[in-house]
Amino acid sequence: MTPPEEPEPHDRGAGSAVEARVQASQAERRRAVEQPWTAPSPVRLAAIVLLLAGAYLVVSQGAAYTDGAEGDVGGQRAAGAGILVLLGAIRVLVAGHSRLGSGLAWLGGAAMLLAGIAAPHDTSLSQWSELGAGALVVLAASVTLAPARRPDE
Repeated sequence: MTPPEEPEPHDRGAGSAVEARVQASQAERRRAVEQPWTAPSPVRLAAIVLLLAGAYLVVSQGAAYTDGAEGDVGGQRAAGAGILVLLGAIRVLVAGHSRLGSGLAWLGGAAMLLAGIAAPHDTSLSQWSELGAGALVVLAASVTLAPARRPDE
């Protein structure tokens, strides 16, 4: 009876290391396939909406507001509210769930809503811009204030 052939010295351990990597890769693939798909967080989506609305408020000064005293005041008002909204959106995106960030954004949106209703405007475009952006910001900021759900609920 002849003893079984022994692997060459340079092959020892190489097969077991490769097999271990293959098994680990297959196990990771199985976990990824079996894991259920989860929708993105509504807080994160609302924070992205806040980011876009804040950017619009900051850069809309040239397009929505005319030259003149009322246009300048409206542009500065929109820029100020836009900065509040941007700061709040960044805080919510970074922290994941921030009452401070949500509150800042909500205040900026509420200011735009009140300004759209009560402040004098040169054009209806600037008024509707303030009303629309303010309403969108207030809604999105309200979504970011909602309590986070746990995965087991």
